[in-house]
Amino acid sequence: MLLPEPESFCIRSAGPAQQTVCLSCGQQSPERRACKSFPSRTVRRGQTASILLLLLIAQGCTPQAEIRTYRVPVTQEPDTTDRLRPLFQGNKRPTAVALPDFQVPSEWRQAENDQFSAAAFSAGPEDRAARITITQTPAAVGILGQVNRWRGQVGAEPLPADQTMDSFPTVSMGNIPASFVEIVGNDGESIAGAIASVAGQLWFFKMRGPAETVNEELERLKTFCESVRFKDQN
Repeated sequence: MLLPEPESFCIRSAGPAQQTVCLSCGQQSPERRACKSFPSRTVRRGQTASILLLLLIAQGCTPQAEIRTYRVPVTQEPDTTDRLRPLFQGNKRPTAVALPDFQVPSEWRQAENDQFSAAAFSAGPEDRAARITITQTPAAVGILGQVNRWRGQVGAEPLPADQTMDSFPTVSMGNIPASFVEIVGNDGESIAGAIASVAGQLWFFKMRGPAETVNEELERLKTFCESVRFKDQN
């Protein structure tokens, strides 16, 4: 049954305990005028509860409190690149360990440093050149994590977590052994390089470029790595 607009009338219950219910404000009164002198209608006692229920439902449809939305930042474990970035921000070379001495092959060209490299070179033809960089990080970064980062850069699968660096060949940088890594990628690129641990720091001597160029420059890269001498060596 459709009820008239609440603002148009009051309802008066029948029986000894008669109550007038205003459909505008929901007030009850034993008097016939609940408010605003609205005309009243008489209903049975059982209907009063139903009408009050309808009033409560209607009142529940009023506008709700403002819904507030909060943005909570997601904490994400930084990858190796994120750990390295503060160390090289602004193209500043790390100063914990001095840049080692080395002999650059005559075929290589000086290249511009990026935000991570302490020195950079270019090798091979201009149209398919490989880039060689020298990078230093704290040893806490971990050798295997860095190797897997290199593998990811050329689309190779990561090594398992239980892989040890003992399985890699080594080159000697004076009296310091360095692991030598060769990675053939799945996208036409390769990476080769040596990783040495010196005085709590890791040094990376990395070549990255087209697989053909990296393969052609591999022996020069090994010779370059073997020429490296750190300042704290005798």
